[in-house]
Amino acid sequence: MFAQFTYRDGPAVGATRVVGHDFATLGRDPQADVPLDSVQYPEVSVRHAAVFKQGGGYLLRDLGSTNGTFLNGTRVRGDRPIEVGDRIQLGPGGPVVEFGATAVPPHGNRSAAGATPSPASRLEIHAPRQRTTSPVGYRRPNPRRRPWLVGLVTVVVLGASAAIGLGYQARRAAEVLAARRDALQRQADDVRNRLDGARAPNDGLRAAVRAAISGLETVRSDLGAAASDSAVDRAAARLDSLATAVAPVLAAIATDPTGARREGVGRVAVIIGEFVRGATAAASGIALLRIGDTTWFATERRTAVDSIGVPAIRFAVIADGDRAAALGRLVRADDSLGVAIVAVIRVESPEPSPSGNVPRIGETLVQVGFPFGADSLGEWRSTGAAAQAAVATVTAVDSTAVRLTGYGVGGWPGSALLDRAGAVVGMVSGPPGGDLRVIPIARLRRLVETKR
Repeated sequence: MFAQFTYRDGPAVGATRVVGHDFATLGRDPQADVPLDSVQYPEVSVRHAAVFKQGGGYLLRDLGSTNGTFLNGTRVRGDRPIEVGDRIQLGPGGPVVEFGATAVPPHGNRSAAGATPSPASRLEIHAPRQRTTSPVGYRRPNPRRRPWLVGLVTVVVLGASAAIGLGYQARRAAEVLAARRDALQRQADDVRNRLDGARAPNDGLRAAVRAAISGLETVRSDLGAAASDSAVDRAAARLDSLATAVAPVLAAIATDPTGARREGVGRVAVIIGEFVRGATAAASGIALLRIGDTTWFATERRTAVDSIGVPAIRFAVIADGDRAAALGRLVRADDSLGVAIVAVIRVESPEPSPSGNVPRIGETLVQVGFPFGADSLGEWRSTGAAAQAAVATVTAVDSTAVRLTGYGVGGWPGSALLDRAGAVVGMVSGPPGGDLRVIPIARLRRLVETKR
C-alpha cells in the first residue's frame, strides 16, 4: 500500500498525491512530497510535518514547525499513529490534508482536479525493433579493435561498480542520520512531556519551565532541518545541556517544602536587636547549639551592631511556633562572616540537627525563615510565630560558602537552609535578591565553640 494525500481546501482542493517511498514530507518546500503553496499558506513551515511507515502502519510527526501540526484537531506531540480518513492540519487555521492509502503506485503527475491517470498513461509499452530480412554479408572482426573494446567494457564495469558502492554508502549514511534524528526527537519529546506534566508552585519555577520548553522547541526545529552529522551533533549538544538544566527544575517542583518546614519548628527564629534611642534591626536566625536550657542562635551581624559599630543593648528572640519573646545576650559579632551569635534561655528548645553532608551541585534544599524579619510575624502572640519555606537549588559549593538559585524567591537573611530531611545545612547570608549565599553550619558552630 502507498500513502495517499488529498487536499481538502485551497486552490488545489480535491487533488490527490500518492507517495511511493516510506517517508513523506509536507510543507512549503517545492520538493516536498505534499507541497503547499508558499504564497497562499505563509503559516506553513518549509519542512512542516512528515508521515512515515513504521511496522504495519503509519505515524505522523511535526518537524519542528513554527505553528504546530494538528491531527483531527489535536496538536501533535511526538509521533502519533494516523489512520485512513484522518485529517492533518498544518498550523491553527492552516490547510487541511486528508490521509489515505492506495494499492495503485504513483506514476506521473495527477491532474489539478485530482483525476486518476488512465491505465495507458501509467503503462509504457516499448516494442522491440523488427529484425531486417535483407541479407547481410559476413564481415570478419578486426582483431585490432578487441583491446579497445575490452578496456572500454572494463572502465564501464568499474565505473558502474563504484557508482553502486557510492550510492549504497550515501543511502546508508542517510538512514543512520535519520535514525539519530528520530532518537533525539524522542528524547526531546520525553523531556517536553515531563515539563508539560509539571505543576510549578510559584512564578519563578513557572518561568524556568517556560524557558526550558522554548529551548526544547528550538532544538526540535533544528533537528527537523538538520541535514548533516555536524548539524545533528550541535542539536544533540544543546539537547544534552537543556536536559541537564531541566533536571534540577523538575526536582525543585517535585519537592514539598512543608516537611522540612515542620522539622525546622523551634530551630529558626526572629532575632530583634534594640539600640540606643529605640532603633531596632531584625532578621531570621537559626539554632546552632543547646546545652541545658541555653540555646545559641546565629543571625545577621546588623541585628547586633549598627553601622558605626555600636552594639545593641538588648535582644528579643521569637522562635518559630512561640507566642512569647525570650531575652537574649550578644556572645560574638564576627566581621569577616557578617554573623552575630546570640544566646537565649528557653524552657523548650529542640536539639539542633546539623547536616553532616556537603551539599552537591544540583541538589534541592529548602530555605526556612522569616522573609521580612519582625514584619513577618503578624498576629504571633495569639497564633504563634510561623516561618515560611521555599525551595532552592545548589549552583556552586566551596570551602567557605554555598550558592543557590531560588527561582525568583530572594534570600531571607539569617534564615536556615535545610535538606529535605530537615537537617540544617547552613544560614542564608547577605542582602536579599539574586543568588543566595549560605554559610555552612560547621563554620557557624565553630564560632560558638570558641566563645561559649
